[in-house]
Amino acid sequence: MSVSTVCHVIKKITAHASVANPPGRGRNRKTDGRTSITFQRIQADLQTRVNAPAVSSRRAASRCQLLAVRAAAGDTVTLPCRLSPEISAVAREVRWFKGADCVKVFQRRVCEGNERAGGISVSLVMHGRDEFLILSDVKVTSSGQYRCEVLGEKKEEIAVIHLHVFEFKLVSRAEDVGKPSDVQPLEHTPFQWCSRYTGSARAFYGDDVTLQCFLSPESSAVAMEIRWFKETDCVYLYQNGQVTEGRGYEGKVNVNPDELRRGNVSLNLRDVQGSDGGEYWCEVTDGGQKVKNKEVHLSVSGTEKFCFCAGCVVSALLQAC
Repeated sequence: MSVSTVCHVIKKITAHASVANPPGRGRNRKTDGRTSITFQRIQADLQTRVNAPAVSSRRAASRCQLLAVRAAAGDTVTLPCRLSPEISAVAREVRWFKGADCVKVFQRRVCEGNERAGGISVSLVMHGRDEFLILSDVKVTSSGQYRCEVLGEKKEEIAVIHLHVFEFKLVSRAEDVGKPSDVQPLEHTPFQWCSRYTGSARAFYGDDVTLQCFLSPESSAVAMEIRWFKETDCVYLYQNGQVTEGRGYEGKVNVNPDELRRGNVSLNLRDVQGSDGGEYWCEVTDGGQKVKNKEVHLSVSGTEKFCFCAGCVVSALLQAC
């Protein structure tokens, strides 16, 4: 029975008691007063007992941060735990868990825990009210659920982060192949760290353009499934050695088959038209792993093209370039 239902019943009983025992009838008058006061106390007690835990539960739930983080083997991953002012003021201990295993403890300015957990280096960084767990040189086995718990007046779960580590990632520059990345959720970083970067490419009407994408670390993509999308439309599919081109892109797009063995899955786009401008992204599937790259925005100029000289962009007519 809900609180509102119980209170409704109590009010009906109170009203009935007042009618059955109207004031001014000797000893019934005292009984009526005691009955009314008793019902009021019961009603107040019910409101306190039932409503208070619900409010506390809602506040605790609102504090818990839920995140999903994707990284590649060899990357450094920063997992954030942001403490509210009221929690930070009373926090005596912060614990990080992977599953049921405690991997790091912070207590009274002393940092304890496993310096290497699951074959990876683990460290803790504090910045203001924030606690950051840093995992260096992560492996596929580093995947799992990480939890940040704070012990103050009571134990409270502050953050739950699902980390998924893949065997490879996609990068947009050949020089970045094999280099580890710093993976840090943008909305929780207090410093000027990496952001969700959308790359860009520029082409002139009628030009050919290449949207670069490479597997890192370098590995063969011959046996993998490769999809290129423009917004939500698949414009190119490589699957089981066969190529399927999207509607309107027949004879217009291709991935160099000779470069697949080196992990080069860049998309070549021929005879660019104004309608080809937009957001492009690549998806590579290998077994149960599906990895996406960051979007690349292609801009198509109709009457001008841009030349790069000494780091400066100079706009000129086609004849001048």
